[in-house]
Amino acid sequence: MQDHQPTSGAAEASTTITVRYTQGTYVARAKGHKATASCVHCTDTAAKSLARKLGYDPEQHWAGTTHGPKGSVYLFVRGEVQA
Repeated sequence: MQDHQPTSGAAEASTTITVRYTQGTYVARAKGHKATASCVHCTDTAAKSLARKLGYDPEQHWAGTTHGPKGSVYLFVRGEVQA
């Protein structure tokens, strides 16, 4: 996962999206949110779709991805993300 540094002293809101393969589709969920998203092709599309539903711009707010045996985890952070 890439490290990110806040660009200001203010606390930034972040959301962790988990994606798992269930019954032929990748399902994205974020703890504390009712919204979900799914895709039959890849985990990235499901995660980015849910991020949009939650008000993130996936291209600007994506902070990193971790792939594990039970699924993938995506981190989205409000504000500028620095590699």
